[in-house]
Amino acid sequence: MDINILTEENCKQAVYEYSKQNYLQEFTNVAELFPYTNEGLSADLKFKNMLDWFIFEWINPVTGKTIVREFVEKHQIQEPLREKMLQMETPFYSEFRVLSLNKDSNNLIVLDRKSGKNYEVTGANLVDTFNAGQVIKGRMHAWGNEWRFTGILRSTPSEEEIEMEMFARHGIISPNMFLQHFEDNKIEEIEDVIVKGQINVHGILNKYPAHWIDGICDNLKINTKGILKKEKIKLITHTINQDAQIILTTLSNEEKNCLKLIANAGGMIKYGKLNKFSSDMPYWWHEQGVNSTIGKLRAKGLLYVGKSLVGSKFYKMALIPLEVVSVIQGKQKFSNEINII
Repeated sequence: MDINILTEENCKQAVYEYSKQNYLQEFTNVAELFPYTNEGLSADLKFKNMLDWFIFEWINPVTGKTIVREFVEKHQIQEPLREKMLQMETPFYSEFRVLSLNKDSNNLIVLDRKSGKNYEVTGANLVDTFNAGQVIKGRMHAWGNEWRFTGILRSTPSEEEIEMEMFARHGIISPNMFLQHFEDNKIEEIEDVIVKGQINVHGILNKYPAHWIDGICDNLKINTKGILKKEKIKLITHTINQDAQIILTTLSNEEKNCLKLIANAGGMIKYGKLNKFSSDMPYWWHEQGVNSTIGKLRAKGLLYVGKSLVGSKFYKMALIPLEVVSVIQGKQKFSNEINII
């Protein structure tokens, strides 16, 4: 392949050809070191799965480099393609649920079921290959600011899909199905609150169940012993109003970036615009814990979800307290310190 016409779409094929010309014998020698599973794959798919690992992850003991790094350096690949090709050296394996697909841009949003983080994945024919709700096992690597799958992906039914099939065939409702349905309904009730231009956090908190209020108090280090729910809510709003700047300095960069995006929109934004942030929020998060970016912010009383009328339709919205907006927007020194520009 002519290196002068190397592009994002054909660079991987160019490295394949380079490896076949120079490393076929080495591939045969180290194939048994392949660290991932090939169970149930055809011979052709096994070969492709192992070849991806060999080219992009295996380190040649002679050069101390991966084949893709050797290729990039030998042919003096320029930025930004150079960085993207080297990002293929460090994929990670997990189980992903497809959240949404975009046929126009040929990308999809997936949820890493281990970390709770959302990823925007781009690549050829992804939209035609997968369906929303599908569970995928495989490897993924960064590609600039986006992500790409690598190797062979496996599609497996999730526990929920298996249970739904059992229900469809035999009318059997499992305890998990019943509990999940209960929790989903409770979350919907909480997020069904109507919010208007002036953000009234106190009014939203009134609709929260007691264990959510207790969880927020614990996260904000508020002593709740011997006081009623309404008094806890007053303490939550008072603490956020008084200590917003201190609270924000304790957040992760992902949490700060999420708040910055909402603050730049005036304190309220369509929930769908936060799709690059992980968002899982179990109903019993105070007891079970919460790992997602949006979930952590909600558990600290810094982000709320409700519905607002935009034009003639109601949209699911994410909103943050006005004091948080004030701190992020009004104090440049603070914004620089938390690195959320």
